[in-house]
Amino acid sequence: MDEMCGESVAQGHSSKPEWDLTARERTLLRALAAEPTMQAVAESVHLSERQCRRLAARIRDVLGVTTTRQAVAIAAQSGLLIEALETSRDCALGTDKTS
Repeated sequence: MDEMCGESVAQGHSSKPEWDLTARERTLLRALAAEPTMQAVAESVHLSERQCRRLAARIRDVLGVTTTRQAVAIAAQSGLLIEALETSRDCALGTDKTS
């Protein structure tokens, strides 16, 4: 996924905090919010559970939280989940604006 979209994406809105998350990490955040288990998350993003757990750990580090639930809550409150949807759509359509 992030191979399709290339570079990491940072929020461009000055009123929101900036987090340097890759397109893959943003997609994983969306899946973490939508899926009930890590196995379901892994299947939805076509990665192994181990890869998902590593990416989730990186996301928690970047967002400065200790639990995945906290990361999803921050993502929802700050608009990262909406941006993840837009990034996924743009990547699928080949219209990624981050490159």
